[in-house]
Amino acid sequence: MLFNETWFVPDEYFQCTEVAYGMVYGKAHLSWEWQGSEPLRSVLHPLVVALFYKIYQFLGADSTLAVRLLPNMIHSFLFTISDLFYIKLCNRIFFANPRGKAFTLILYGTNWFLIYCSSRPMGNCVELCLTIIGLNWYPLYLDEINPKTESDKRRQKNFVPYIVIGAISILIRPTAALIWGVLGLRHLYQSKNKIKLILTAIPSLLIPIFISILMDSNFQTPLKFPLLSFAKFNFFSGGSAHFGVHPWYWYFVDGLFLTSTGTYFLATVAAFFFCRIHQRGTLDAAKDIAKDISTKNPNTVTHIVHLMPCYSMPQYAYFHKLKVRHHMLDCTPNLKHEKNYEEESEIFHQDPVKFFIPSRTGKYLMHKHAYVVIYKKTYQRMASVLKDTGYRVWRTYQHTPVPASENQDTVVLVLKRSADAT
Repeated sequence: MLFNETWFVPDEYFQCTEVAYGMVYGKAHLSWEWQGSEPLRSVLHPLVVALFYKIYQFLGADSTLAVRLLPNMIHSFLFTISDLFYIKLCNRIFFANPRGKAFTLILYGTNWFLIYCSSRPMGNCVELCLTIIGLNWYPLYLDEINPKTESDKRRQKNFVPYIVIGAISILIRPTAALIWGVLGLRHLYQSKNKIKLILTAIPSLLIPIFISILMDSNFQTPLKFPLLSFAKFNFFSGGSAHFGVHPWYWYFVDGLFLTSTGTYFLATVAAFFFCRIHQRGTLDAAKDIAKDISTKNPNTVTHIVHLMPCYSMPQYAYFHKLKVRHHMLDCTPNLKHEKNYEEESEIFHQDPVKFFIPSRTGKYLMHKHAYVVIYKKTYQRMASVLKDTGYRVWRTYQHTPVPASENQDTVVLVLKRSADAT
């Protein structure tokens, strides 16, 4: 956790930390997935972080540093627990092959991608941890499903924990159904007492689902079921295509190769690069802006304008106890299927100068106390607009030598508006 000082994806802030912060402190930026009568995300994951925020708030220990680090600490602790269960799982699988167990644990413990992600507050990481933990109750062998001897019966696992844990992981991260669905069907297929298994599975599934619906609905009507909304948006209306779709062979030629033993000799280099160098500029900028505000204008409302791809840097949870307002380009997908629909973020990046018609200039750039965070190449395209409205370059940050998209850049700039600008 302490080694990691970079940004990975928006989800680590805007699907957990920012949502949890809003639950406790009443101000946050909620992305479109959390809004409306059919939200796509369940509150189960951020609710855990919110609980700890509330405890720290009650104890008066909710400092800015604590609010920033708590989500990472919680997820690091969860990963530590799952690591212990991973060792137990290896003992079950490699009980007659100590060398296989040793190699498996070495490869797991030195996997650069796990090092990179393990402390991040992401649903993907929670899904992985819950899957590892749940597999410890999953029947791997036939004699655990259909015990024949007294010895087999003593080894037989209680199936309820894996079903409950699997259901929770699916509620938090619906794609976990691809894992638990296959495993559950295998269990059912191999079981000789299918009726008993089904009767055990039904309440084990329905109870966490029912609790989730109540919590997502805030114990009010109408009831909300994000899992169903997620399926409708991504699978039945094709909404997932909005965020890009990998080809069917991606996991084989890219995903698995980059995270497996094929690049073992590069693991240390990769871990250092991704944890310390790649995409750190926006986090460094956020820290320095927060420090500057707390030093010079702690009691003044300050505006922070993100002129970059949406969800590129943390917002309210990162500026705890400061009077800030964030302004971000909108990138809500075309949920209403309007003709010729264009996201605000796309319009901006096509022509930043043309984007700033008078109404948008007032909305984004005319605040008295304000910072603008922008990539260098975008700034070079609209420097005249920012200079004319009183902004001057305040800090420069190295972001990454390898930008992840065409709208990103290697350098992040922070501009600050002059006190005498009008």
